[in-house]
Amino acid sequence: MVSLHQNVIIHSPAASVWSVLDCPDANRRLNPCFKLLYCAESRLGGYDSAFEYLMSGVRLRGQLRMTAYQPPQQIQYETSGEWLSRWQWWLESDGCWTHAALSVTYTHPVRLIATDPGCLERQTSAVLEQLMFNLRDIAEQRPV
Repeated sequence: MVSLHQNVIIHSPAASVWSVLDCPDANRRLNPCFKLLYCAESRLGGYDSAFEYLMSGVRLRGQLRMTAYQPPQQIQYETSGEWLSRWQWWLESDGCWTHAALSVTYTHPVRLIATDPGCLERQTSAVLEQLMFNLRDIAEQRPV
């Protein structure tokens, strides 16, 4: 299992950040490697979905299932299918700014077994870093 962590300070209230994380349509803007195939409301809140994820040039299919949904502090979901992972978002805010933290734990996809794990981890880390910058940019432009 690989664990990656990213943090960003966003000059916007938690409600603005939450509205981005809670919007299925924002996924592609947050992470260009992610393509939403369909989504349905989760019994916990938020949504469950099917997706495609481009990793090292290989398109992986999977399902996303919400496992924790506590507005506006925590979202946690797990993916199954060709990429097994757990994503956990935490938001802390003082009203004017929000600290967003993301932890992702995943297993090396079987279809990418020939790919150097270190290379894959660096690529994934760079994608997550860009995701955090995109979240900041989108949330800071969004009205509350």
